[in-house]
Amino acid sequence: MQSNLSLPLLRLLSIAKLRLAQVNTTIGVVKNMMKTGSATTNDEKKKMARVVQTFLDAVTKQIDSASNTYKKNINRYEKSISMLFSALNLIHQNCDEHVEILVEIARNRRLLAVNKKHLRGQWRQDALVVDQVNMNLNQGTDAVSDAERKDALEQYGLQGEVQDRLVDYKQEMIKSFIDMIESKGEDDPRTCFDRLVKQIANCSTDNLLSSFAVEFAEARANLNKEQAFFYLALFQYSISRKQLLNLYLHSMKEQHPDTRRRRAITKIKQTFAEYTTPFFPKQYVDNVRELETDSKPLQILSDYSTIE
Repeated sequence: MQSNLSLPLLRLLSIAKLRLAQVNTTIGVVKNMMKTGSATTNDEKKKMARVVQTFLDAVTKQIDSASNTYKKNINRYEKSISMLFSALNLIHQNCDEHVEILVEIARNRRLLAVNKKHLRGQWRQDALVVDQVNMNLNQGTDAVSDAERKDALEQYGLQGEVQDRLVDYKQEMIKSFIDMIESKGEDDPRTCFDRLVKQIANCSTDNLLSSFAVEFAEARANLNKEQAFFYLALFQYSISRKQLLNLYLHSMKEQHPDTRRRRAITKIKQTFAEYTTPFFPKQYVDNVRELETDSKPLQILSDYSTIE
């Protein structure tokens, strides 16, 4: 049943879990930034940091009370991933939030790999050397001790990524990104990446394509410069496309076909999203199809072939 239908209350619960996980992840990112910048800040900024810290701790307690079914001793990003997978099971893959959840999972996996020191210094010039040392050590049949790995890295004057014999968080992170690019849904022949490209957001915080692009670039960096460059270009493309879209829509009259169709799509989605997901009325489907096929400006805005 779940593969064919997403009940309204389940969808709302899924979105609530998604937003809760996003707040939880953002708190972790802010705390890490405050921790790394505390050594160079003056007294006034330190006072403000303590105020922010108190607020973040209060919000964290609220999140913990709402997610008390998860283990208390797990990492913050692990908790967000658990919440996101729980939300993923409650929502249909045709819903827009389904792709947003996948982006957040990939983001949290990268942050978790960084937190576990499995993804250190990806933008360093010696990142390739560190990765090669790891590969050479892993090719052996015997288990490599931490001391042996430390000695191998010290020969190059490096301090590289930490190995974990139970979970390779770096590989988990890479897999989550690759799955989004390659996997297709049962009812939708497009990949998640294709669906991301089709989404045109109104603000940078909702621009899932830009979020995905910058996360992928952060994950690969100097280990794959070609991919990192492509996704940095895709990030710039997604931001500029949003600005061009807003400029185009502001220049159109209210009775322009593109404006009327977008207005109808937004209205129908807001009206029916809480009751019939992901199955919208035929008028909604027709407007989306006409907007994608008949609007030349929007076709140009959604064409990223120039950066490939």
